[in-house]
Amino acid sequence: MRYHLIILTVACFILFSVPCYSQQPSVSPSPSVSPLVSPSTDNGTIKPEQPRPSPSPSVSQPLQGKEAKKFELPPWGSSVRQSVAKQIFQKMRDANSGLNDYVCPLTVAAKAKYSFLEVPFNLEGHYYFKSPDKYRVKFEKAPEFLSKYPQIFGWSLPEPSEYTIKIFEGTDEYSRCFMLRLIPVIGRGDLQKIEMWINKDNWLFPRQLYSYRDGGFIDVKCTYRKTNDFNLFDTMHMELNFPKSNIKASADALYGEYIINQGVSDQIFEQGK
Repeated sequence: MRYHLIILTVACFILFSVPCYSQQPSVSPSPSVSPLVSPSTDNGTIKPEQPRPSPSPSVSQPLQGKEAKKFELPPWGSSVRQSVAKQIFQKMRDANSGLNDYVCPLTVAAKAKYSFLEVPFNLEGHYYFKSPDKYRVKFEKAPEFLSKYPQIFGWSLPEPSEYTIKIFEGTDEYSRCFMLRLIPVIGRGDLQKIEMWINKDNWLFPRQLYSYRDGGFIDVKCTYRKTNDFNLFDTMHMELNFPKSNIKASADALYGEYIINQGVSDQIFEQGK
């Protein structure tokens, strides 16, 4: 049982440690073990915040004029060429142009259920990011086994060459989005597909769904807020269910006030620091 709970805990942490292609937040931590926020997709829209006196063009604005004509999405239901998928992912990476580094508090509240045993736990720590792809989460009182894996927390965009990709129109609460369905073409364990919803106006992703061959899934939903002209995570909610292993979990992450572009040291990202 302890082994399964360790796997479950690690899965929760991985999903809440996302390199900032387009997000960050500021919410006071809650001592409650119950979910900190209500699940919300927010359709990839952004909560407003006080803008800079002379703001640069916002990522949340749709592309216009010549810029809009440079890139067009494929027809709904069609296959996506690798070159087009790379363009889409690059636009997601470029959504926060000018963001060099940041640090923010991170609070996670989760409930893990294995068979008939339900285990709640809270974690508090800090999340560090440095452009282009350095990231690390440090929790103050994490389980001892996690100290052996300081770089286990992370998320990155898929490599297009490893998937067959199709594009679909978003519906219902995702009407401002398009959805990419990625089917692995090489061995990815039990992973059957990834579905990623991407907002057409600002290139943020409000939801990702990982489906597995044994009927299991990991569902991640994000909301965003604007801070210093950057579109940053506000909350992240995760649901995990692996019926064959009798494992279920839900978790909510709150991202605290950000310190942006103040020069995060490279030593932060070194193992054991």
